[in-house]
Amino acid sequence: MGKVDLFLEKVFFWSKYLSAGIVGLCCLILVGLSISLFGTWFTSFNVPRFSVIEESFKEEASYQKPSRDYRLLDERRKVEKEYGDEIQKIVKKFDFSPSSYDVLVRDLVDIPDKWRRTYLDGLKDFLKEAKKFKEKHADAPSLPQAANFYREMFFAEIERAKAEKAAAGEKRLFLLAGMGVTIVVLLAFLLVPLLVKIEENTRRTPRPSAS
Repeated sequence: MGKVDLFLEKVFFWSKYLSAGIVGLCCLILVGLSISLFGTWFTSFNVPRFSVIEESFKEEASYQKPSRDYRLLDERRKVEKEYGDEIQKIVKKFDFSPSSYDVLVRDLVDIPDKWRRTYLDGLKDFLKEAKKFKEKHADAPSLPQAANFYREMFFAEIERAKAEKAAAGEKRLFLLAGMGVTIVVLLAFLLVPLLVKIEENTRRTPRPSAS
């Protein structure tokens, strides 16, 4: 056996173990990236709870109403058609002024359609908790004030959810790129032992003698 054949034999012997290790590592990386990629498709959205106001009640924090413009008339009609009766019930149940109906309609117009139902359901739960708290603490925020707090918190949560979704999109691209590189490396090291073996067999195959 010549020196070249001996060298190729040792290379093939160690390349099997090296490739096996790298293949195993690549598989682990792919599993980790796949789990992380799967997680980027889900973003959280936290409906405001009155407990946040209750905890910070004694801090006398100041809140400001966001300035929002009216949307198209047809969008307002859509909101009133789908949620108008429910908004009226909220106004009556919590003794809001008649103008509160218009405020709630404008809020829903400003909110993306997929979050409008969440907004109303969360508002009702929020006001129920606020009412119970008000019964125990005379100087607690009034129900209209609690509704304003909820509105501010909900719109802030929308912005946070949008930012989280954008960040998840960037992370998704990064993970896909990482998975692509890992797959290329995986395929490369799967081929190394095969190529070395082919080279070894080629050198050992006897050449036909010249006639």
